[in-house]
Amino acid sequence: KSNQFSSPQLTSLGIILMAIGFPILHVLSKNWLTLFFCFYICSYEIYFMVSATIQNEDSKEKKMALESTKVSFMRENTLRTKEAYLMAKKRYDDPSSNVYQNHWFKKTQLNKRWDEHKKAIENLDEEETKIKKMKPIKSNTYAKILYRLGLFFFCMMTTHLFATKLKNYLGPF
Repeated sequence: KSNQFSSPQLTSLGIILMAIGFPILHVLSKNWLTLFFCFYICSYEIYFMVSATIQNEDSKEKKMALESTKVSFMRENTLRTKEAYLMAKKRYDDPSSNVYQNHWFKKTQLNKRWDEHKKAIENLDEEETKIKKMKPIKSNTYAKILYRLGLFFFCMMTTHLFATKLKNYLGPF
């Protein structure tokens, strides 16, 4: 789903069929076109695995960072300061309250709570922006890419070798 395919299962099945089918066709036909398609599927897989792995690792890193305890605390703090401001605002706007439209209350309590809420929002935005700008690529990302590409090329080479041995064993058709 990382590359916006509507059906990732069918896409994976197609790649597997091509990764197995093109080497077998090349063994049987020794045609330059089948060799071209082998190179084509290899280059496609290189691009796909690299871009998808990097995108996946990037989104996982950012998701983990956004769900960290510091960000969770900052979100909770933002909600609490908003509640405190709304409660003070309700008292200030309520005609039955002792502090209804009281200038002193607005100056010392209401504005103070608004400033606290505004500061909490700014701190949360700052932290989330810092997280979104962080560099996601780590050394294990490259290891994952190399591992996945190694498996793919191993599959293609094993298929080619197996088809060659089977053709030699069975003789020409």
